[in-house]
Amino acid sequence: MRNAIPFALALCSVASGAVASTATAQGNNAIDKVQAAPAFQATALQEFHAYESRLSTACANVSVAWPQAKYKIYGQPQAASDGNLVNATWVEMVPGTACGTPRRYRALVLIRGGKATVAPILPGESIASPQLENDAQAPLIAATAAFVPKGSKCPVDVLDTTLSGPAPTQPKQPWLETWLVQTCGKRLNVPIQFVPDVVGEGTSIKIDSKAIMIAP
Repeated sequence: MRNAIPFALALCSVASGAVASTATAQGNNAIDKVQAAPAFQATALQEFHAYESRLSTACANVSVAWPQAKYKIYGQPQAASDGNLVNATWVEMVPGTACGTPRRYRALVLIRGGKATVAPILPGESIASPQLENDAQAPLIAATAAFVPKGSKCPVDVLDTTLSGPAPTQPKQPWLETWLVQTCGKRLNVPIQFVPDVVGEGTSIKIDSKAIMIAP
């Protein structure tokens, strides 16, 4: 995982009732308050700028639409006796633009022991963990090498991710995503299959270079 950034957590209470682990959260007072906090929004925006700075386009003009932000909670948020969030995990999803290009920014928010951090994850819909995102970089570069002119060296920028089919409903189920990448001026749709190990905690990443398509 790339470095997570801490931010000051405002006092807030956890709404009652469990939230489905992959459902978009609605009306959770605790997370609503964190989401609306200026410190949180500033930290998330810092991550979105950092993502753009890592791309070959390196756009510095980033804008986001916080009124349209949504989030997905993973697990059940926990609160202390004073009502403050102690443990919670969710993915923040904020539409925006970078130099006029639409983006579906995301960030992974972790609250552990009352301390909150925001960790970077790729834009879009991917359900891969930050570690899996990192693990996918090498096979992604290898699979798209055929689109790089001989003698050239171009970065492979991931611009968006789409869940291509249903999300797993049980542990150890494989899933398929399509990542929109850009390299050497070409935009490519790259199908990626994630296959959790039946025994163990690892996940295999499979990319068929012949299935890669030129994106519009």
